[in-house]
Amino acid sequence: MINKILIVGLGSIGKRHLRLIQKIIPDVEIVVLRHNGCQDLSVLDFEYCVTNIDSALKHEPQAAIISNPASFHIGIAKQLAKEGIHLLIEKPISNSTEGVNELIDICRMNEIVLMTGYNLRFSSSLQEFRNLLKHNLCGEVFSVRAEVGQYLPSWRPDSD
Repeated sequence: MINKILIVGLGSIGKRHLRLIQKIIPDVEIVVLRHNGCQDLSVLDFEYCVTNIDSALKHEPQAAIISNPASFHIGIAKQLAKEGIHLLIEKPISNSTEGVNELIDICRMNEIVLMTGYNLRFSSSLQEFRNLLKHNLCGEVFSVRAEVGQYLPSWRPDSD
């Protein structure tokens, strides 16, 4: 049972995770890690806000959602995985491949769940495309190019 969750980064996706966690697991204790400080967060509902990884670890989270900028994902994730904390990392897992294999190895050694958040994989059109490929109904595929877009106000209602 997860009793404490750490959210690293509180941009739009971090705030969305916060709302969803509160809805799905209302009794979970939430710790937020923001390197830029904890001011102006009074409208959000969570137990603790910290500004560095050491302070976050003192709260002993069992799982973490990493939703800060991609260039910081791997460094934070490795530190958390070494402490036995399960991870959900927002896509992309990093801005480069450097350190990714090491993170995977740390998670395997410590039996840590490592997931990447990428909800488009559940899109019905992508699922159908996968099915066509899986059953070889498209013939031999040499290349795929996809462009995906959405009307931003329906996706992020509070954004201009």
